[in-house]
Amino acid sequence: MTKPKLTDITQAGAENLVCLSEKFHTHPRYHDFYKRYCDEIHGFTGCYDLVIRMAESLTDWEENRGGKELYDNTEVIWDDLAGRYVDKFFETALVKDHLPNAEVVFKAVEPRADHSRRQLKALASNKTKEGLKP
Repeated sequence: MTKPKLTDITQAGAENLVCLSEKFHTHPRYHDFYKRYCDEIHGFTGCYDLVIRMAESLTDWEENRGGKELYDNTEVIWDDLAGRYVDKFFETALVKDHLPNAEVVFKAVEPRADHSRRQLKALASNKTKEGLKP
């Protein structure tokens, strides 16, 4: 019996899911988030549901811009984008005190056409100064 091959979109989604899950579950504010929302999201497995929705949003955004090749053809840095997405999710959840919608959070961090590599590095530098994981 042969193992099924992942399609490009499934591979892209899997890569995003793994990356976002790592950033989500190792985020410095994860434990604060879990204490606050554990009952609302129905425990630990609820975190997986949230990360899956985040990965779907990121993957949809990529697919609408030509797939993973967009990172080779633009100034967007995948790891930085995923990190900013998770940072914004926790900020929204803990500072604004409501469970955020993954799509709305992504719109707040999605790269605009005018983001240059220098601007993205400045965003990462500011996060480091604020004590957030770059």
